[in-house]
Amino acid sequence: LSAFGALDAARAAGIVVPDDLWIVGYDDVDMASWEAFSLSTARQPVEEMVRVGVHLLLERIDSPRRPSTHQRFVSELVVRDSTGWVPVPERALV
Repeated sequence: LSAFGALDAARAAGIVVPDDLWIVGYDDVDMASWEAFSLSTARQPVEEMVRVGVHLLLERIDSPRRPSTHQRFVSELVVRDSTGWVPVPERALV
């Protein structure tokens, strides 16, 4: 939601997104893909996070003294119109 506010404030101030300012949101809410916003965003694997969270909770209920664990999930960058696209030269990839 903060990213939507930033888009609105930039437009009100005459700042051109993405020419003058890039804005990226988080969680890829449905509204981010609306044409009026076209907000670049980071998408989390919510279904996998819920599945793992429920599994860990059930394990904790069965074994309350079990040591805590840490999980990491890979997010995906969804590029839309609120950011520019700058190609990386091939020599930079070597």
